[in-house]
Amino acid sequence: MIQILSYTPFWRRPHQGLGLLLLLAFWPLGRLVAAPAEGGVQLGASRFLVDSFNQYTYRQVLALPDGAWTNTYTPLHQGSLWVRLPLENSSPQPQEAFLQLGEIPLMQLYLPRPQGVDSLLSGMFVPIDARSFAHHKPLFKLQLAGGEQLSALLRLDSQNRIGLPRQYSPLLKSGASLQRDQEIRLLTQGLFFGIILVMAFYNLLLFVAVRDVSYLWYVLSILGIGLYFFFYYGFSLQTIWRQQPLWNAYSFALIVPLTNLMRVMFTKTYLHTREQLPWLNRFLNGLALLCFVPMVLGLAAYWLGLPWYELTIDATGVLGTLVLLSMLLAGVLMYLRGYTPALFFIVANLLFVLGANMFIIKEMQLVADSLFTRYVVQLGVIAQVVLFSLGLAYRLKKARQQEAEHLLALARLEHEKEQERKELAEQQKAELEEKVHQRTAALQEKTEELQAAVLKLQESEEGLRQLNKIKDKLFSVVSHDLRGPVATLDSFISLITKHAAHISAEEMDKLSHKTRESVHNLSFLLDNLLNWSRAQMGTLTFKAQPVALAELVQKNVALYQLAAESKKLSLVPDVPKEALVMADRGMLDFIVRNLLSNAIKFTPAWGTIKLIVQEEGDSLQLQVSDTGLGISPAHLQRILDPDDTFSTPGTARERGTGLGLMLCQEFLALHGARLEVRSEPGAGSQFFFSLPRALPAPVSAAPDSSLQLG
Repeated sequence: MIQILSYTPFWRRPHQGLGLLLLLAFWPLGRLVAAPAEGGVQLGASRFLVDSFNQYTYRQVLALPDGAWTNTYTPLHQGSLWVRLPLENSSPQPQEAFLQLGEIPLMQLYLPRPQGVDSLLSGMFVPIDARSFAHHKPLFKLQLAGGEQLSALLRLDSQNRIGLPRQYSPLLKSGASLQRDQEIRLLTQGLFFGIILVMAFYNLLLFVAVRDVSYLWYVLSILGIGLYFFFYYGFSLQTIWRQQPLWNAYSFALIVPLTNLMRVMFTKTYLHTREQLPWLNRFLNGLALLCFVPMVLGLAAYWLGLPWYELTIDATGVLGTLVLLSMLLAGVLMYLRGYTPALFFIVANLLFVLGANMFIIKEMQLVADSLFTRYVVQLGVIAQVVLFSLGLAYRLKKARQQEAEHLLALARLEHEKEQERKELAEQQKAELEEKVHQRTAALQEKTEELQAAVLKLQESEEGLRQLNKIKDKLFSVVSHDLRGPVATLDSFISLITKHAAHISAEEMDKLSHKTRESVHNLSFLLDNLLNWSRAQMGTLTFKAQPVALAELVQKNVALYQLAAESKKLSLVPDVPKEALVMADRGMLDFIVRNLLSNAIKFTPAWGTIKLIVQEEGDSLQLQVSDTGLGISPAHLQRILDPDDTFSTPGTARERGTGLGLMLCQEFLALHGARLEVRSEPGAGSQFFFSLPRALPAPVSAAPDSSLQLG
């Protein structure tokens, strides 16, 4: 049994001495692991036939002489390579093995058997469903009977796109080994993709929260790394491009440069190179433009069928190396300038570079294959992602702290400005207040002079107003209360003048007596009115004395008897002779006379007017009631208003001034009494008031006008 190694990666080729740097760009070739052959199937020494123009068929190759075959070959960049591959099952039992030959565009394996030739198909550019064994790697499944020996023919076709490897390195694996590799692949890559997606989602949430574009570029770069390993481990071929293996093979030319572009943009925004290092920012801009070169090469090679596959790989590797070195350089420069978050940036990139170097050393067969060496580059990616995320979080914290300090400084500055504004405002206020005080003092002096003048004018005006008011009231009272006596006197004089010849001496004496009485009463009334006007002017003093109500009422009934008879009214006095009250005689006489005059005025013919005095505890109530028209509630409220001279015509169209009741209320107020009214429209009215009793004493019945003058 022989030991078979994977084919030599391109960086060990003499014309491509990029070594460690090129793998930093995620080199997509050279992934077969050295391992001993397994099981009973063995490979013999191979011989080669170069077919540069793809001119031979299987049968033509079989017919070629043995001298046409060689033990070595020159690497091809076009055409095909035929390989005579001896196979032997040294076990007496049937054996199954899997033949792996590396990333060859197209492979055909011919197994001659007694019943015919088995033709198997595989290769990078062959759809998975068209391969003899559906696997993400180009494999051939071999089944040999116990002790069976075969001389298989293998055709390796470059498809004029990818040069065939310099060293032919087949590898046989058992089914158990292949299954174990598949399980490890699914487990490790599942964990890796899960971590990548979680970190991408976490940073995407940060971007949504803070709207910092560096988070977005970082999320895109994380997704680019995950997408590359999705391609690297064959998941894209198994799931997305099952029927487009050619496009899948060239997709790295888009994935890796775009990921590098995202890394460049992340570096620019994370480290703020535009503001801090403009020259480095310009260099990174140029590097970002160079990221489109591998994309153009790859797309041209894919669409035009050009043999630029390896050139695209080399360009992608060199560019990836430049990007990583530039990121390290930018991080170091920014850290030296005092930008603390750059430390996370440096450490994260160093870990990724160390992981990539270990991966390269393993691929170069300098260390034994193990899970660590196989997946160390992805561990470096995870460490880089975690540290970058921590760096972004620290940067966010730092930015918020700086923002808080900035806001605090602005608040402090605003506070200082506010204090200055307040001090200036206080100073201006003090100056303004001083000016206002001076102006106010001058205005105050002028105002006081004007107020003194206005006060004098107001006093004069008030005096004139009171005089006019007294004058108006006096004229109203005179016109109101003199009308009755004058009318009576006029009636007597007319009767005597017109009927003197027909009047007897006795009747003449009686009329003369009544005429003298009317003149006397008129004189008495004028005297009382004069006294009232003096009281209004403050020259009359109220004087209460015992007054006999019977005499006072009888006198006023006699005064208005003729007026009542002329309207066919009955005057009915009901006053006890001993009724005495404490009152001002003249004012009380005026009140009774006014109430009696109003009752006659508003009582229709054949009505009755009563003057009644009733006891009410320590007081006597004097009531003047009639069977007249009555008073509505609205009119009742107005006639009792001391400031309203409301008046309506009587039943015989008698006129009045409306001042009688007002004067009655004023006089009663001086007695400490109040005029009250009960009335209903159509049911007559009752005017009444109460005065305190007086001690019994003889009282003269004659009118007394001896009011005290002030």
